[in-house]
Amino acid sequence: MTVVSEALAREFWPGDDPLGKRIHLIGPDLPWMTVVGVVRDVRPEALSEPPRPTCYTLTAQFARMAGFADQGMNRGATHGWGSGDARQPGARG
Repeated sequence: MTVVSEALAREFWPGDDPLGKRIHLIGPDLPWMTVVGVVRDVRPEALSEPPRPTCYTLTAQFARMAGFADQGMNRGATHGWGSGDARQPGARG
C-alpha cells in the first residue's frame, strides 16, 4: 500500500478518485501497490518549482518488495519520481 501526493493523483488519475487504485514503481520485480491515501503537495526544491508527483511507503514494506528485508530497514521513507535531497530540512536518513 502507498500514499500519493495530489500531483501524482492528478497525473495518473485526472478527475478520478485515486483511493483503491493501484500503482507500480519502476522495476520489473516490484509489485503493484494500492493507494490508501492522498496528501497535499510539497515543493522540496523551491517554492517557485512545481510539485513533483510523489508516493510514500514504509521503508520496511519497500525493502521487502525490493528484496532487502534482511538489512534491518524499518523507518519511513519517501519515494519520489525524482531523486530527493537528504540535506533538505526535515529529511530523514
